Amino acid sequence: AKPLNVLFVGDVRGRFDAVFNKLQRLSASKAGPFDLCFCCGAFFAEPTGAELADTSRTVAQHQLAEYLSGARAVPMPVYFIAGPGEDVFLPGSRDTLCPNLHYLGRHGIATIHGLSVAYISGAFGSGDDSSSSNSSSGEA
Repeated sequence: AKPLNVLFVGDVRGRFDAVFNKLQRLSASKAGPFDLCFCCGAFFAEPTGAELADTSRTVAQHQLAEYLSGARAVPMPVYFIAGPGEDVFLPGSRDTLCPNLHYLGRHGIATIHGLSVAYISGAFGSGDDSSSSNSSSGEA
């Protein structure tokens, strides 16, 4: 089997078009193609500071809606965890939001394209109970 080419991205913070366009350009570059991408950090959270405005919130919601409706396509399989406070709006277990856009879940271990991946969404302190996991396997 050929080795997987995997991209890792930090905080997306609702900048879906910018990130997905960058993934497409990187995959088409000399470094690509890439098989999948993991987004680690705040996925939906809005930009902070001067960037935080109603217009940026509206733009992010509109961009996401276009991907969820199928009007725009996520360029490769993208797996994400939720940033601090974001997981309250998402299902507790792994879910596909639209083609190529997969929420891993709150915490667990999954087999993704043959890779064993452990993940924890949100922010955890010393008092949090994270000893159980929602394990899942199989290809998404």
